[in-house]
Amino acid sequence: MCKGATYDDKTEPVLPAVVEDSLRRLGENQAKWSGLSVAAKLELLEAMLQILTQEMTLDQEWKALADWTAETLMGLDLDGPEGQAVAVAEAVLPMVTIKAQMEKLIEGYKAALGTSDNMKHYDSKMKPQVHQPSGQVYLPVYPITPKDNFDLLGAGMNVEWWLDPEQVQKVDQAPKPFHMEPFKDNVDEGVLVVLGAGNQSFLTLVDILDGLFVRQRTVFCKHNPLRGAGLDPICRKLFRPLYEQNFLGSCLDLKTLEANSALVYHSDVTAIHMTGGKPTHDAVVWGSTKEEQETNKQNNTPKLQAEMSSELGCITPWIMSFEPNASYTKAELQHHAQILVMGVYSNASSNCLAPKVVVMAEEWPQREEFQKLVQAEWQKLELPVAYYPGCQDRWNRYREKYASAVEWHGAESSKEDRRLSPPLLNNGQHGTEAVVLPLLCVDLKVDLSTKAGRESARNEYAFQHEPFCPVLTFVTLQNNNTTTTYLETAVDLCNNYIFGTLSTSMSVPKSLEKTCGVEMAIANVAVRLRRH
Repeated sequence: MCKGATYDDKTEPVLPAVVEDSLRRLGENQAKWSGLSVAAKLELLEAMLQILTQEMTLDQEWKALADWTAETLMGLDLDGPEGQAVAVAEAVLPMVTIKAQMEKLIEGYKAALGTSDNMKHYDSKMKPQVHQPSGQVYLPVYPITPKDNFDLLGAGMNVEWWLDPEQVQKVDQAPKPFHMEPFKDNVDEGVLVVLGAGNQSFLTLVDILDGLFVRQRTVFCKHNPLRGAGLDPICRKLFRPLYEQNFLGSCLDLKTLEANSALVYHSDVTAIHMTGGKPTHDAVVWGSTKEEQETNKQNNTPKLQAEMSSELGCITPWIMSFEPNASYTKAELQHHAQILVMGVYSNASSNCLAPKVVVMAEEWPQREEFQKLVQAEWQKLELPVAYYPGCQDRWNRYREKYASAVEWHGAESSKEDRRLSPPLLNNGQHGTEAVVLPLLCVDLKVDLSTKAGRESARNEYAFQHEPFCPVLTFVTLQNNNTTTTYLETAVDLCNNYIFGTLSTSMSVPKSLEKTCGVEMAIANVAVRLRRH
């Protein structure tokens, strides 16, 4: 038994023999994988990239995944424009994402060996800098190489790695890029179990690579029941060298609670990474019932002894900055409305990063104009197919909680005209009918300047319950004395009253990009994201 695992073998439910065998082999090979040289792992990455680019094609393996996702999982008509558009996106996004991830890992491993052709760019551009006015030390990490400027996924973006101020206060304390040791778990025993995401196919592929090549662990992936049937064939072909050498194993859903419990509490499992919801996380870490969870939390006695890392979703806020003397241009306001709507609409709003709370100042004169633009953009679209399990129930709970909420409908066409089929559900069966949902818009006024207002915000349903469905809350912050006060209050609301620390966004007009208040707001939101 590996250190840290305390599950009683005498009561451990029986896993399928193939899973037991895979876990045993992976556990035995952890020391071998951890000790494998950077050069040897680089060879494996290059071999898999060759499989991706020379053996797998967009119109075969990735098309099969995409068609299955659009037709079987979501219930869309592949002969219609809607189904075709979704299928193209579901083919291209996972393929492009995993290719970019592999290329970045290969580049990072080459840089660690000093053999990258881009060393001069890293040496000249990846130098620690100090953010003003916050004093935060950070490393510019993207774009760095000439190729980055033409990256399909990231063109036009700038990415900074903000370093923990408790460990790094000066630029000379910043870690050197591509030094491999900080990314190693340095363990010679046990397996990392990846519990795959249900809402996006590419996330599971990325998590597998991260577990192996960043955390330096052997990995066993349990696919999410929504995605596994379409995704597992991709994994087995793309990651073939890892399967062949018993550094990676996988299975489809284990179907029963007992079998899934046997996996996460298995004696060979010393780390788990999951993408999902907080209730699943709490059930794994603290126990299967509310009573067991509360008792274990109070006593600080988690049921799970393995290391746990999670991406648990978020009620993602979107802050609209403003300055009385520097308004958004009409083009800027339109642009931000379009970006916001596409973030809400994508994947029927079943994304952790989907905007859920739009924060605006009561004093912002363009507030109503912006909301009308958002509504107009939404109404250009057909209502999204709410295929993700529980969408309808969560939407209904918001509908019941906020009786005055307004429903925004889209470009109307019937489910029959769209030829929608019932979507696939968690149990492997299809639902009784296709579900399309309007966007439910909640309007709230929040005043954090009073004790009563703060208490009300702490108990606000829309701030504590992630919808994961087409719901958008517009918050008007009241009693802001100055623009700076508004941004400080907006950050306070996002950091201390709204659930989650995964993501946030801020719309800033060109005229305000370099102002002190905006820069400090970005810094203070980033502190919250970094520390969780």
